[in-house]
Amino acid sequence: MCIRDSSSPANTDLTLATEITAFHAITQGDNTRATVAIYGQLIDNHSRATLCSKRFIASIPARDKRIESVVKAFGSAGQKLAEEVIEWSETCDARPD
Repeated sequence: MCIRDSSSPANTDLTLATEITAFHAITQGDNTRATVAIYGQLIDNHSRATLCSKRFIASIPARDKRIESVVKAFGSAGQKLAEEVIEWSETCDARPD
């Protein structure tokens, strides 16, 4: 049985696949940084070929060592990555035929 809906890859030309490759906070002295890294691929759904790929890293300083500040830094890093991935996906040179 094959189930398809509006979000099925069969109904789209491209898939954005991402993998989180780093997610950590590091404290050195009084400074704490939240770092998130992902690897992204833009894939042609018909040929399954990778059209574009890129590694993205965001490292944001926390205001202080409190957990609330570190969580906010992770949120800011995630937002920065989202903006970078959107811009990258829109400028990817390879497009399916």
